[in-house]
Amino acid sequence: MTSAPDFMLIGAEKAGTTWLYRNLKPHPELWLPPEKELHFFDDKPRDQWRREKVLAQAQARGAPEKQLDWFRQFAAVDTSDLEAYKALFEPHAGQKAGEMTTEYAVLEEHIVAKIARAFPDLRIIFAMRDPISRLWSAYKMHMRQDEDTVPYSRDRYAKYLGRLPPQLRTDYRRTLSIWRKWFGRAAVLPIFFDDIETRPDHVVAQVLEHIGVKDTTPPNPEALERKVFAGDSAPIPKEFAAMAAERYLPMLLMMSREMGGPTDAWFLHAQQAFRDGHSA
Repeated sequence: MTSAPDFMLIGAEKAGTTWLYRNLKPHPELWLPPEKELHFFDDKPRDQWRREKVLAQAQARGAPEKQLDWFRQFAAVDTSDLEAYKALFEPHAGQKAGEMTTEYAVLEEHIVAKIARAFPDLRIIFAMRDPISRLWSAYKMHMRQDEDTVPYSRDRYAKYLGRLPPQLRTDYRRTLSIWRKWFGRAAVLPIFFDDIETRPDHVVAQVLEHIGVKDTTPPNPEALERKVFAGDSAPIPKEFAAMAAERYLPMLLMMSREMGGPTDAWFLHAQQAFRDGHSA
């Protein structure tokens, strides 16, 4: 059964999106693909290699044949063909289909406009996390992925903060502005990593209600408390936190004024981090 997606989680990286995928996937009224991130609209040359790698991994772990058929279709997908994208979704009658690709948070506006024209009724979920904590978590993840054994240094972290991808991934106001412009404010649900940590059942129920399913009960209560990709627990050095705080204090002030809630605490954290990093 070919279907357009009904919902899409667009990011942010290191803000609980894999946790949410694992908590939503068992819901009987939802269909999510076997692979969490499809990367259809942010397609890059390396993504073809990534799709082929995902297929090889599925074959190596002995995935069922029906699932392998999906992975083969995914590996061969033409990212210029919107019908090929729609064909990746296979919901049963009464199910709502969706996908979760964190790189969609940084899409250029003309691509978001293209998505809106193709799927005007799409429900959007955007997960956010304290920028200082998110950047540090992402930095450590990329260091591990690159198998980089060089100790963390101020210059390396400053270079990381200055790169465009981390800046775009942390510019939450830009993401919200673009997606709300094309889908309407009511269609875009912001959720917070803080709430995932303190009241995960509320987050899952909130997302299910936004998607529009009848049963908003979390399908797997045991998974609510389970951390995903926790990584190492090395705390961020004060000097590193101060650099991130200085860069994002203006944005956090605006978010605190506009949204309140957890963003108030993010702003206060950044203020304190800036003071601590610049104290004698």
